[in-house]
Amino acid sequence: MKETGMVRRIDELGRVVIPKEIRKTLRLKESDPIEIFTDRDMLCFKKYSPINALNEFGDGLCSALSDAIGCMVAIVDGDKVIYAHGSGSNRIVGLSLNENVVNVLKERQAVLFDRETYGEVKKVVADGEFAYPSVYIAPCVAGGDIVGGVVVCSDNDLTSEKTALIDLSADILARQF
Repeated sequence: MKETGMVRRIDELGRVVIPKEIRKTLRLKESDPIEIFTDRDMLCFKKYSPINALNEFGDGLCSALSDAIGCMVAIVDGDKVIYAHGSGSNRIVGLSLNENVVNVLKERQAVLFDRETYGEVKKVVADGEFAYPSVYIAPCVAGGDIVGGVVVCSDNDLTSEKTALIDLSADILARQF
């Protein structure tokens, strides 16, 4: 665990202010859910990701979709890749999403970026050299909130049949909440 040297006091209502530098580093925004737990004698705060709580279901859905459409598939929360299957997938799990992908998820509309589409969204993660000719992003919306999304990366153009399967998978994922 990294010490920051920042000390905060608990106020009379039991509140603690999380410093701006830490909120920025962890991409915490106002109204983001935070999980609170203890670890021995430490009080820990963690950005809550409902997608991360799906465990075998999320991983299995990701694997099945990748096998069905023959592409690299990633299931993401609002910030990073949670599950991934297909060629090169083991290198992107846990990496932060490209800001353009985050923006697409916030728009709540599925988007296809292919050879004819201009834009930086073809890079899925913020770090690394992972760029793809075709990227399809299908947000998962549950109860009016964005809980994550399904991102498919391909070296070939994605057919309407494949995008329909991706949309169906995103809908199934959203219905888990």
